[in-house]
Amino acid sequence: MNSGRKLFLAVLLGVVAALPVCATKDEKPDADAKDAAAGKQVVGYVAGEAITKAELEDLIRPQLAALQQQEYELRRSALEQLMIRKLAENEAAKRGITLDQLGKTEIQDKVTDPTDDQIAAYFQANKDREATFRNKTLDDVKPLVVQRLKSQQAMQLQQSFIASLKQGADMKILLDVPRKKVAIPAGTPTRGKDDAPITLVEFADFQCGYCKRAHPVVEQILSEYGDKVRYVYMDYPLNFHERAMPATKAALCAGEQGKYWEYHENLWNNPGSLDDNDLEARAKAVGLDKEKFDACYASDRFKDYIDRSLAEGSNLGVTGTPTFFINGRMMVGAKPYDEIKSVIVEELARGKG
Repeated sequence: MNSGRKLFLAVLLGVVAALPVCATKDEKPDADAKDAAAGKQVVGYVAGEAITKAELEDLIRPQLAALQQQEYELRRSALEQLMIRKLAENEAAKRGITLDQLGKTEIQDKVTDPTDDQIAAYFQANKDREATFRNKTLDDVKPLVVQRLKSQQAMQLQQSFIASLKQGADMKILLDVPRKKVAIPAGTPTRGKDDAPITLVEFADFQCGYCKRAHPVVEQILSEYGDKVRYVYMDYPLNFHERAMPATKAALCAGEQGKYWEYHENLWNNPGSLDDNDLEARAKAVGLDKEKFDACYASDRFKDYIDRSLAEGSNLGVTGTPTFFINGRMMVGAKPYDEIKSVIVEELARGKG
């Protein structure tokens, strides 16, 4: 193709590509100016009406929040892997060996053969749970069991060695942490000082088994850190848990009589069906006035508060319970104590910095 034809096609394609944009601008100059003046970014038009970026983001806010959190966790995991590799390379250099030799010395060479008792115990624990072991004798699968036990041992050795490398190492993570500003509705149950350096917000559901599992961890954190942590409990009763909403109302009604946290603890620590009789029995157990409790429980006085709490969770990207926000940092699920503690330690260090 000669240069003249190339130039002609380039100009033609450029004009055609520009036509829709120019036509849109010409059709809606007043609307764009008005929306720009109002601080809105227009992302589209339909039937002559503008759709703003704010409207678009409101629609997909939960998904965007989840994606942002996933991106951070992916970057942080990769960064920690790089740090561990650097520490291992430094250790190998100190010993005058290669990285592969270091792994062999600290992990592979330390793996031992499992005992007959360990092999038998593993088989007994898994023979009915795994399809691989069903209708098989121990002799049939013994090599596989040995392999798995050695793999578990190697993983434990690796984790111990990594922990030893981290011990005393100068490690600083400077990644920007995605934070969400949690709007806390008036009347939300709170423990701790308002000016505490750590604010731990939990979105939870009283009928949620994972929330029940997380509760002792929360209590351990509050016990260890005391005035350094402000704890905020955000009600997030899931619609497929039929008794979550009644339990939420009952706890809030207990709060009217100054017994919210007593009822809260009763719900987590004592088994029960959470039906109306059960909730009333709990009210009696924590010393509530029955008539006042019954009148409150029969009313809808907390509907607006619960709706606001649910809406705030949805806006933040909460899709299940429990979901925590530690100084705005999102953590989803019933996390182990050490994982939540590590974030609190990091936040306290950032505060000092």
